[in-house]
Amino acid sequence: MALLSMTGFGKAEGTLSSRRFSVELRTVNGRFLELNLRLPREFSSLEGKVRMRLQERLQRGSVQCSVQLAGDAATAVGARSLDEAQAALYLGFQETLLAKYGSQLAPMGVHGLLTLPGVLRNDETEMDDEALWAVLEPVLDAAIEKTSAHRAAEGENLRKELLFRLDRLGKFLDEVEKMLPERLVSAKERLNKSVAELMGSHAPDGERMEQEIALMVDKLDVTEEIVRFRSHNALFAKTIDSEGPHGKKLGFLLQEMGREANTLGTKSLYAPMQHIAISLKEELEILREQTMNVE
Repeated sequence: MALLSMTGFGKAEGTLSSRRFSVELRTVNGRFLELNLRLPREFSSLEGKVRMRLQERLQRGSVQCSVQLAGDAATAVGARSLDEAQAALYLGFQETLLAKYGSQLAPMGVHGLLTLPGVLRNDETEMDDEALWAVLEPVLDAAIEKTSAHRAAEGENLRKELLFRLDRLGKFLDEVEKMLPERLVSAKERLNKSVAELMGSHAPDGERMEQEIALMVDKLDVTEEIVRFRSHNALFAKTIDSEGPHGKKLGFLLQEMGREANTLGTKSLYAPMQHIAISLKEELEILREQTMNVE
């Protein structure tokens, strides 16, 4: 499964009787799948089906789904019929209120009456949920397909960037390994110098010095950190090309790599290696920012 970005856009159009409608999807990054729907009254009964379809197709991210029906529902009179009984009911209410409150109220007029719920019936779109879903479903699926294609294209760009950063991490670790013998010599020299300054003309005990050097070498050894870092690096690259979703697992691996970079910097006690540890952390931060947009 390809690496997917959480950033995407897709739009598709269809027809409900004689009226055009569109489904538009916009997705951005998010910790979980968060759905925000905007449906016109004609499709409001299908909100559950729309949510279920989006949950089936999208794993993670903040999703804005908007269904727009062409024409003003209040003024599309040509596709409507008048419910005179409902209109008479509203007019009766108006007469009662005017008789009671008089000049405090203004008559609503014809336009105001026609905008009240139930006065105009939309004869074209009075369909049951099954028939409505048959109209909406293929358009929603088309919008999802376009959004997924956009997310896949963005995901491929992310994949290339992530692999580039992983390669840089590997090269930094190569530099660290090349420095290990030099760093050990430098540490021994510092230890001998410190002991000589403390002992003065008294020669240090040779066996004790060897023990101290052995302890120092053990404390300074970063072989395990490098091995674990490389293992996380390899697993990160493997995860990118595995079955998704990927984002949470990649985030966990970055946390583990960060721990190894911190330990390496703390144990190095050697300026060139500490500088590389800082570079490792900088690359990891870039990776963290990039993976925040991976599904």
